[in-house]
Amino acid sequence: MPPTRTSATDLRWGNNPGDGRVIPAAEAHPDLDGMPEEFRREWAVYAGLITAWLSDLARRTVRGERAATTLQQYRRLAHRWAGWLIAQGCAAPTARHARRFLAWGAKQGWRDHTVHAYRATLRSLYTWAAQGGRAANITATIRCQPNPLPAIAPGLSAGLVTACIRAIAGRTLQAYRDRAIVAVLYAGALEPISLHRARRGDLQLRRGLLRHQPRGHREADAVVRLDRQAQQLLDRYLRRLPRAGSDSPLFPAFGHDRTTVTGRPLSTLSLRLLVRRTIDHVLGTAPAVGKRRRGRTPQRAASRALRRSALVSAAGRYGIEHAMAMVQATPLKRRRFAATLEALQPVG
Repeated sequence: MPPTRTSATDLRWGNNPGDGRVIPAAEAHPDLDGMPEEFRREWAVYAGLITAWLSDLARRTVRGERAATTLQQYRRLAHRWAGWLIAQGCAAPTARHARRFLAWGAKQGWRDHTVHAYRATLRSLYTWAAQGGRAANITATIRCQPNPLPAIAPGLSAGLVTACIRAIAGRTLQAYRDRAIVAVLYAGALEPISLHRARRGDLQLRRGLLRHQPRGHREADAVVRLDRQAQQLLDRYLRRLPRAGSDSPLFPAFGHDRTTVTGRPLSTLSLRLLVRRTIDHVLGTAPAVGKRRRGRTPQRAASRALRRSALVSAAGRYGIEHAMAMVQATPLKRRRFAATLEALQPVG
């Protein structure tokens, strides 16, 4: 792709020429129509603080210091925070306003992880502002309720996973791709984000190795060894996939006709839905695996059940330490995994 021209928006958000596809365009601040002139002047000062913070994040993103998805989320949540402040007629928020905002969101139906995401956004903004002497850190004393532990994911047997793969019928390119996805997720105990980020150059099919970028990593610095089933299904899939460069997505999205290969990677949502629908199809009604409850009780998604089952299988064969090394687990996650092994409910 040839470099694009550097626009005023690019310069404002810290882009180098050609990086317009990395850093999204700026969103306008919420409408100020009907607000007093004095408030507009005060708000312009506060809006400048948010703009400066996001611009700094954009420059760090271009340098590879922050993930582009983090910037996008912070921009979206900061826009919501700004809209709430304007509705309150506040241009100089305090810790009390931040607490009220989080409490308001919880009443609106935000789940616990959403409240934590807004808190993290505000903490990032005001930590940055305090370090530069631009404003006091109003979030220093704000605490959130800890996220409740998700429900125990059922342990899917290897035979059930094979049945799920075989349930994806057909000889279309999409069917070959989807069978390979389920097999690779299980073989490597991977999260969907790793396959979303995977490129063709990351796969060494003959050696059965896949280099991937796990959640929270800045680059593809993790390697998993794939089993024979995953290698075979990947080989059948890649033989039918049109040729492309090593930087092309390993699992691309298709067009509306479900045959045209796009240059975009399959989204994490599509990956999760694929696993959930496949398991639901094999098991029928299985709320513990694939259904999301409407209540406040959190529950693991089917892709997590698939990943957890792969770790359980590896732990049974080679021990917990080997299973935890597969996913580069922290000591805390190792202890949690060991504590929940006996609580898993075998399925299939």
